[in-house]
Amino acid sequence: MLRRKPSNIEVKIEDKEELEEARRSNTANATNTSNNSGAAALIHQFDRAKDFSSKAHQNLFFDGAGGELSARRAVIRVRFFDDDARCVVSLKAKAILVNGVSRVEEDEEDLDPKIGRYCVAGPGKLDSVESRVLRRVKDEFGVVGEKAYVGLGGFRNLRSVYEWKGLKLKRMRLILVLEPCKR
Repeated sequence: MLRRKPSNIEVKIEDKEELEEARRSNTANATNTSNNSGAAALIHQFDRAKDFSSKAHQNLFFDGAGGELSARRAVIRVRFFDDDARCVVSLKAKAILVNGVSRVEEDEEDLDPKIGRYCVAGPGKLDSVESRVLRRVKDEFGVVGEKAYVGLGGFRNLRSVYEWKGLKLKRMRLILVLEPCKR
């Protein structure tokens, strides 16, 4: 099971007066603060070109049966976008914490969503999938065989993207905390 402390992500804005003005304006104009966090309400104040097509994600994580990946700070993620519109398999490796923020190398490629669901139903099926990323897992981590993979679980979230002053701000809303995987 993956266990890590939640990370706080801090956004620094040079113009503190603009931030304070936005907070005052947000407080004066807020009609329903019970549904939005302060950060989300502030994002709406700065919203210039919101991407109204929010994306639903399902993220499922896998390790080697002997913990080969987690022992080397790595994990496989299978992510489904908007149910099964798209699927991506990723190797997340060499994770380090810098000032409370996780930095990780990601190697990913698209996978047919039907194949992704096939693998989620039985993690051992990951070994039979033709994939550059999964071939790298075999070569670098030695995870090979039908019983070589185990599911760690996963979660669902909803992602909204905002643009502000040339920056992309991504808001992730957690929908389901944990989804067990088949072993």
